[in-house]
Amino acid sequence: MNAREYWRTPLDLDRWPVPHGRVRVLAERCKGCELCIVYCPVEMLEPSPGFNPKGFRYPVVTAGRDGDCVACGYCQSVCPDFAIVIETEVEP
Repeated sequence: MNAREYWRTPLDLDRWPVPHGRVRVLAERCKGCELCIVYCPVEMLEPSPGFNPKGFRYPVVTAGRDGDCVACGYCQSVCPDFAIVIETEVEP
C-alpha cells in the first residue's frame, strides 16, 4: 500500500498535512549494520549492490519508492554512525 493512500480518510486531513521525506544516505559513513533497513515501516531501504570505501554494503532507496517515505525518522534514529539524514517535506 502506498504511504499516501488510506483505507479511510481522516476527518482532519485538511488541517494536518501528511509529512513526507527524502532519505539521504552518507555511504562513506555506513558500516553495514542494516538496522535502518530492518526498522523502516514502509520498507524504503535495501542493501546496495556495491560497497563503500570501508568495504560495507550501505543502504539505498528501493527503486520506485523515493516518494513513499513518511518521515518517521526511525532509520535516522537507529543509525549508530549518523549515516542517514531525513529531509522532511510537507504537502501544501
